[in-house]
Parts: sequence; C-alpha cells; structure tokens
Amino acid sequence: MRPWTSCRVSSDFVYAGTASEWHGASVFVTAMPTVVQSFPNARLRFIGGGSERDALIELSQRLGVAENVLFEPSRSPGDLEPVLQEACATVGSVRPAVGYDLAFPSKLYSAAVCGAPRIFAGVGPARALLEQKVADLPNGGSVSFDSEEVANAMMRALQTPVSIERCTAVSAWAQKMCHYAL
Repeated sequence: MRPWTSCRVSSDFVYAGTASEWHGASVFVTAMPTVVQSFPNARLRFIGGGSERDALIELSQRLGVAENVLFEPSRSPGDLEPVLQEACATVGSVRPAVGYDLAFPSKLYSAAVCGAPRIFAGVGPARALLEQKVADLPNGGSVSFDSEEVANAMMRALQTPVSIERCTAVSAWAQKMCHYAL
C-alpha cells in the first residue's frame, strides 16, 4: 500500500474490472445525466473490459454524457491503486433477478483495501458488507438498483469530505477482512 498524500482528490467515480450483463453497470451510466446537471466535472471511469462495454459506450453516447463517461484498458494493481485512492468513490453493482443475486463483486474489496469510498447498487451480500461500521461510520453506501438512487448516492459522495484517517481505517479493516477470508 502506498501511503496517502491525499484522499479523494477527484470528481471521478471508478468502476474497475469486468462489466458484464449480470453486473448491470449501466445503472451508473443512466445516473450520470442527473449527476452532471449538478456536477458538470463529474466523471465515471470504466477501467477494464467485459461483455457489456460496447453497450455502455453506446448508452453514454445516447444519454449525452459520453464526455463524462470514460472507458480505459485494464491496469495492473499497482497502477490502479492511486486511481482508486484518489477517486470520489468506486462503484460496483449486481443486477437483481438475473440469477446472480448471491454474487459478490470483488471490486468492492479491492477498493476498500485502497481505502476508497464505495457505492454499491443492487442485491446480494455486498449490501451487508457496506452496512458494517468502520470507526463508527458506515463502510460505504448501498442503494437499490435504481438510477435515481444511484445518482443521489453519487451526488452525496461528491459533497461528503473524506479524511486520510478515514481512508486508512477502511484500508486496515479491508486488509484484515481479506486476510480472514483467505
């Protein structure tokens, strides 16, 4: 882990990893028009690939937010770490009722180990993870698989200050959780 010199220095939301149909990453793209109305510099960065990528590109163009929704190639963990540390929040999702309701998007653990704030949309065990408290504060934000709720969570994240101490506490908690899981 790199030591923090700052925490959350951008208006970027980062979706790092695979975006497939069962993930339902489109919920974040459909939230962006609402977010951009209030926060024109907000960006949603997809880092990685997945079977839904072309559909997400087309959706961002159709909704008029292609300039705010970026698609980047996969990165090594070392190259991804500072991106996650500086993000306003990382995002992950599980689309309900497609047979993966018990799936857990591991991108949430990766982001937590980096101390990044997290927003989860959808169903499954990730909701319980983000409802756990770390240093007496919520471990992240969890909302229904609904673009309006997602947009509200993203805008709250843009308005909520995050301290280096908070990032450090979340990172330590996640490293401990991952250690026990192994």
